[in-house]
Amino acid sequence: MLSFIVGLCTNFRRQHGFAPNVLYVSQEQFQRLRDDLEGLHDYERIRDRLGMDIMISEEVLHPRVGWITGASRLAEAS
Repeated sequence: MLSFIVGLCTNFRRQHGFAPNVLYVSQEQFQRLRDDLEGLHDYERIRDRLGMDIMISEEVLHPRVGWITGASRLAEAS
């Protein structure tokens, strides 16, 4: 899962010229990410390691990354 997310971030940066700041995943995908990041099980530590916020929603079929300009937009997205 981690290598897939790194690929998403690389493609996003290449396409837009800047890094994404939000990751959208389902609970199951987040659990796989936690498994890949052995020793990092806390949401905040994973967020800090990735350098982006994480939005968990069961509506997400495939992980994706994006850019949200502010915290108020992040709250609206959930």
